[in-house]
Amino acid sequence: MTISERVRNDIKMNIRVERIIFLFAGFCLFANIVSSQNLVPNNSFECYETCPAGISGSGSANSKIPLPWIAPTSVGSSDYFNTCNTGSVNPYSNVFGQQEPYRGEGYVGLYCYLKTSPLNRREYVQVELLQPLESGKCYNVSFYVSLADTMRYAVGSIGAFFSYTSIGGTGVQYLDPIPHVASPSGQTLSDKEGWTLISGSFTANGGERFMTIGNFELDSNIDTVYVNNNGNGDGNWDAAYYYIDHVIVMGCGETLYAFSKDTLCYGDTLTITQKDGLQTIWNIDDTTPQISFEVTTDTLIYLSVIDTGNCFTYNDSIDIEVTSDPYAQIIIPDSVCLGDTIHISSIINGDHFLWNTGSATDSFFFDVVSENTSYSLSVMNACGVAKDSVSEIAFPIIIDAGKDTSIILGNSVVLMPSGGNAYTWDDELSLSCLICEKPVASPDSKTTYYVIAVDPNGCSGRDSVTVFTRQVPFLPNAFSPNGDGYNDQLVITMKGYENVKYVELSIFDRFGNLLYKEMNATEWDGKVANMVVERGVYLYRIEIGYILGETITKSSNVTVVY
Repeated sequence: MTISERVRNDIKMNIRVERIIFLFAGFCLFANIVSSQNLVPNNSFECYETCPAGISGSGSANSKIPLPWIAPTSVGSSDYFNTCNTGSVNPYSNVFGQQEPYRGEGYVGLYCYLKTSPLNRREYVQVELLQPLESGKCYNVSFYVSLADTMRYAVGSIGAFFSYTSIGGTGVQYLDPIPHVASPSGQTLSDKEGWTLISGSFTANGGERFMTIGNFELDSNIDTVYVNNNGNGDGNWDAAYYYIDHVIVMGCGETLYAFSKDTLCYGDTLTITQKDGLQTIWNIDDTTPQISFEVTTDTLIYLSVIDTGNCFTYNDSIDIEVTSDPYAQIIIPDSVCLGDTIHISSIINGDHFLWNTGSATDSFFFDVVSENTSYSLSVMNACGVAKDSVSEIAFPIIIDAGKDTSIILGNSVVLMPSGGNAYTWDDELSLSCLICEKPVASPDSKTTYYVIAVDPNGCSGRDSVTVFTRQVPFLPNAFSPNGDGYNDQLVITMKGYENVKYVELSIFDRFGNLLYKEMNATEWDGKVANMVVERGVYLYRIEIGYILGETITKSSNVTVVY
């Protein structure tokens, strides 16, 4: 099977969403790698000269880790595992347990801690990068680790160190520089079932050419954790041995592709260009360096770029997100009444929005002062503008408590409100009921009654009605204007003055001649033109005009005596 065929099959089955470089078994060269790529050759340990025969403690050349990787210290020796071996270094069943490769068919393993002597014994893997790091440039570094099943201990502090020259040498059993990228402080790498990502970024000084992976802490600084065996081996190794796979060093933000546009709207045509011009395979059955298609939904595109001369396949994934068209919908209450304060809200999809009221919030409160009010909303994003508008029909509140009326003191009146379906009154002393439509009012003085009612539109309103009280005036039949201080005046007494608009008093002689007439008077001192009238019988009349328009006239005789 050719590299292109294997890559095409791999892409169709790919379910990972990550940027990787995958190498296939065969003869490997590590040169002429294009820019914007992973700088780690044989990053997933797939390319090998011969299939590993066993762990490297045997000293056999077949057990060495795959080129161009090396074990930089001679005291410890890292190991290579690959499915090509069916015995002790097969990933699915090996001397330390089992672990499926994170990617492909192979990985390496190394001791990061040994409880037994000698102290500080470590194993590392080291590789020369495809090109030196650039001064001041940011680089992302990532790799995956998994604790072997038979280990009783787990540690943290596994990291990657970058150097200008190869570090290590004959007789060296540990390395203690400060790694540029390491697992977070306090994190214990104890997962035996899956793979744990170690990642980070740093700015290069420039010229760094070698990368070394392992544990750079001395035993005295390591926080070890005793772990159970998880049922996947004997659990009898007083050590922490880790598998390493899928190592990436790449410039921050670098990709294998370029977009024709950054913001995508529904129905847009997107062009993706593979930037390096090598053989390309897309998961949409296209092998051209550039593809174009209509974007209608979020899409995950896989890309493989094949460098047949160097036995490399660069895989990348592109997560395409479609920006939805803007959307605007105004929501107001179903029933709106004049005088209400209503909550106006919206359903929106956009970056910016504005109401015709000037508000730039997604909802606000508004006082309804007009029967007809319009609201409009504009919502904007990179894909356009959406608008919505509504016309609000506010129902007027027509609650009428009835006409003001007056009654003779001691009488009652039935209140007659209108406009509502339910009524609640607020005077419990002189009404026959409070929650009823037509209560009987029996006030002993002028009283204003308030009612709250709900109309057929669901609007509630408040209105009032005033009941005035009045008393039939008392008309005396004699008085003595002799100045003795006793019964010197004709005095007409009455109650309910708060209901009276005017009072007119007229005095006539026995022949019907008008002697005296005075507005707003209820008393007569027996004088006409400042002269006391003679004794005798006189006729008097009082006319009372009430505020509500009623007028009554009462007449009587009065005898003036001395």
